Amino acid sequence: MSVHKPISVLADEGVKVARAVPAKAVPQRAERAWELPPALHWAFAGSFGVYLLIMGSAAADPKLMVPFAVFFVTIGMFFAVPAVIGRTMPRQEGRFQSWAQFKREKLATYSGDLSGKAVIVQMMTLPVVILGWALFIKCYWAFLGQ
Repeated sequence: MSVHKPISVLADEGVKVARAVPAKAVPQRAERAWELPPALHWAFAGSFGVYLLIMGSAAADPKLMVPFAVFFVTIGMFFAVPAVIGRTMPRQEGRFQSWAQFKREKLATYSGDLSGKAVIVQMMTLPVVILGWALFIKCYWAFLGQ
């Protein structure tokens, strides 16, 4: 049967007792609505806007004006609605995480803990590939196509 002994009694008996080290104080931060800096949201949105501009200039045909207007409105609302929702949420105590802190600290993702720089690379890979595709199509149509 186990017997409870206070730490002071154990120390008197010569048992080495490990003392808990107090945790480092972490300043209280306000949480963002979507947990990422707004700069990433707007970079992601801007990349799709630039994609539409490149494709619109590559396929410059007056008949495509209405479809591209629909594309711009759809993509715009896809990014504007979350931005509006984020602004309507109540503001918490503390200050937001700075850009330098975001890049330096680890974030928990489904692929494991990543640094902020790795998260930026992981998040912006697809938009960069899509922009590359648009530039390829633009160059193809300019030099070999129409």
